Amino acid sequence: MREVYLFFRENKNRKKKPVIDSSIFFNGWGALLRTLVAGICAYLAMVILLRGSGKRTLSQMTPFDMIIPLTLGPILASTILLPQVSLVQGLFAFGLLIGLHQLMAWLSRRFEQVRELIEPEPTLLVLRGGFLHKAMRRERVAEEELLEAVRESGLSSIKDAEAIVLEADGQFNVIERSPSRKTTSLKGVEGYAVHP
Repeated sequence: MREVYLFFRENKNRKKKPVIDSSIFFNGWGALLRTLVAGICAYLAMVILLRGSGKRTLSQMTPFDMIIPLTLGPILASTILLPQVSLVQGLFAFGLLIGLHQLMAWLSRRFEQVRELIEPEPTLLVLRGGFLHKAMRRERVAEEELLEAVRESGLSSIKDAEAIVLEADGQFNVIERSPSRKTTSLKGVEGYAVHP
């Protein structure tokens, strides 16, 4: 019985540790200063690098272009918040990713095989008012989406559309029927060669 009494007496005299470490709320002025300086520098560097990389990096994105915002966000956060990641490392990572993106864009302009690998081709979904169901299934597009695109383009009927193209960036492009039926803008669109 005496052992139980001594055990409780010893535990009563021990200094209790807090359940939550206080550094979760405030880790000192040095950490705040580091976050402030790294955040400002990383933000400015990101703006300069993205501005220098061209309009295409920030426009409507293809899957290839989506890589940049998906990868730069976590790098920016790591550079700002993690003391293990130096500002120079973060800036190097920004530059590396943007440089790789620019290299792949240059290669895709220069070599058709690279372009086909990283850039999806536009796909013809409607031709002369008729749905191309095989292409719609392959691209997972419903008729309702195409009818919405027709309405947004100002046409009153799907029959008024010469073509509807699913562009590489995922947008629908509706081409109105014209009396001349010369549609040169469809050159290079997947499915148009089959249905000229």
